[in-house]
Amino acid sequence: MGLKVEDNCRLIDTQGDGFSVLEDARVSLASKTNCKLPIPLRRVIVQRKDGDTSRC
Repeated sequence: MGLKVEDNCRLIDTQGDGFSVLEDARVSLASKTNCKLPIPLRRVIVQRKDGDTSRC
């Protein structure tokens, strides 16, 4: 599933309990069809203190 970034959200507090937020963005489907999602979609990329990076 390809995602297109519509808007980057402003990061105020990037440190959490055992993780750091690297990116927070509003995204939409990048397909060429007219398919729309019924709710807004956000992509959050976090990095754990142990070094692993994951996308939520």
